[in-house]
Parts: sequence; structure tokens; C-alpha cells
Amino acid sequence: MRLVLIGILIAVTFLGGCLFEPRVAALPGGADINYLEQSDPEFVLANLQSAFQHTDASGYERQIAEVFIYEPDSSTEANYPGLDWESWDREMEIQFITNFFNNVDGISADLTAEELHTDWSGSLAELRYVYAIEVESGGSTVPYRATATLEFIVDGTFWKLKRWTDENGENDPESGGLLPTIGQRRGAFLAAGGS
Repeated sequence: MRLVLIGILIAVTFLGGCLFEPRVAALPGGADINYLEQSDPEFVLANLQSAFQHTDASGYERQIAEVFIYEPDSSTEANYPGLDWESWDREMEIQFITNFFNNVDGISADLTAEELHTDWSGSLAELRYVYAIEVESGGSTVPYRATATLEFIVDGTFWKLKRWTDENGENDPESGGLLPTIGQRRGAFLAAGGS
């Protein structure tokens, strides 16, 4: 028995890799997603973008803090009046993103299309960007472009997203038309009873 344990330890040592190294997430279809270590709020933002692009709900979930808040823009609130936005917490965000990712054909996301403001010190960070997301569903593409303030905290030993605030939709750089925030999708989800 002792020789078996020694053999296993030698095999692990010489085969390379460590049992405790972070692993690359594998999608059901076999594709790998390289998520960055959550040692920096910008790495978390890059991970969120990867999760969008690969419609990977579990990868997205790992980036969200235990205490999470979503705040919609005024246009979304006007389009979905009477909804209880104050109850939008981590559980609701995970339910939304899982439903969202499961009901689209593909997503193209650039969460850092335009940097507006970054500020962090200690265990708090605030990043303000214009994001651009295109959703493919049922043979058509729906674009979203908006300004958002994203707040991050150190949750345990990793940076995680604590608050997503959609401020306002932005103009499409090509057509010049005003595009909505991704909050419109959240509003439709909440109006449907979270399903």
C-alpha cells in the first residue's frame, strides 16, 4: 500500500501539472474557455465578456459576488413599470443569465468598447465603460450598446462583480441610432415572472 502511494506521488510530480492549478472550463461541446485568475477587477470584466461570448452561465456565475445588485436605466424602468427592481440580487442575476444564454443562438460582446472611468484602491473598484453586445436569435441580430458603471469587491480572496448599473443607451457608431441597454432583456425576464 505504501509503495502504491509513493508511486502515485511520483506520477503526479513527473506528469506535470498540479492538482491545485486553476482549470480551463470546458463547454458541453468540448470547447475550452480560458478564464483569467480573478486577481484584478479588469480580469473579472474580461471573464464576464468570455462568459457572454461562450454563453457559459457557470463561468458568469463565478464572477458574481455573494451580495449583488442590478440597477436598470431609466428607459428600461419606463418600459417595464411597476417591477420590483430592488429585489434583483445574485440569485435573480444567475436565473436571468442562465435563461438568457439558453435562449439565444449566439452572443458577440465587447464589455470594454469605450473606457470612461476606472478607479480602485484596496478591495473596492469602480469601472465605467460603454459596452456593445449583439444577440443572435431566431435568424436575427439584436444590438445593445450602453454606458454602465460596474462595481467590484474582493469577495473572499477573489475580485467579483458587486453592482451593475446601466446608465443609458448609446448611439450605434454605424447607423447613429440610439440602442437600448441589456437591461431591456432583464426587464422582459422580470416582467415574465423570472422565467
